[in-house]
Amino acid sequence: MRIFLLFLFLLTDLRATTPPWGASRHALLVEHAQELEKDLKQYPSFPFPVSAEEVFKLFPKQRIPIFAYGSLLYPESALKTIPQTTVDTYRLVVAYGFQRAFNYKASLSKKLARKSDVAMLNVFQAKFSDIVNGILMWVTHDDLTKLVQREKGYYLKPVIVSDWEQGLNCTISQPNFWLAYVFIAPSESSYSHPKINPYPPYANAALLGAKRYGEMFFTFWLETTFLADLITPFSSWIENPQIDCSRKKLCK
Repeated sequence: MRIFLLFLFLLTDLRATTPPWGASRHALLVEHAQELEKDLKQYPSFPFPVSAEEVFKLFPKQRIPIFAYGSLLYPESALKTIPQTTVDTYRLVVAYGFQRAFNYKASLSKKLARKSDVAMLNVFQAKFSDIVNGILMWVTHDDLTKLVQREKGYYLKPVIVSDWEQGLNCTISQPNFWLAYVFIAPSESSYSHPKINPYPPYANAALLGAKRYGEMFFTFWLETTFLADLITPFSSWIENPQIDCSRKKLCK
């Protein structure tokens, strides 16, 4: 697996511009997203354990928009929980005000090479101008019930997202924006931990998921993904999977 991950990393040009559509266009997109931010107040956060029934009340006759950023990007992983008809709704987007990190502490029954290799992906709040890419999917009520069971320990929090491909297309003055929900384990949660390392099989699935949407999407996914200290780039772990966040303040 290490050879595969390193090969995947070497194929990627990490010198891509951040954000990929340039600073001036990004400033306009952030401005519009901030105008929509007031609408978030109409949608509450749902603490763990999330009550799917309470979420259903907000969307009584329609599918529920969910922003996904990790293993759900990989259809083979997503299909363990949701049907193909829901995977078919996937749309590439970016979410405003977040970054992504391997700091969700999973409970694993498998024997691990290191006890600290238990981290899965989470998002953490950042400056509103910070964005993280992923997919927007429209889930049924039944889908959400299954996702809540899968995403143990995560809250549901409202978020503003915009279309990734339309953002890249400068002939479109303003891409589509949506209000969605994202699964997040807050920093004060027992499921969020600063001194754990990526769980290799999960990291592999997330990488494969991000890679399938093209080099630019994958490069930006890497640039907005960090280890549990929220500082060290995930690309450092790809280069050296023996990096250890459990021993020092910074992952080295």
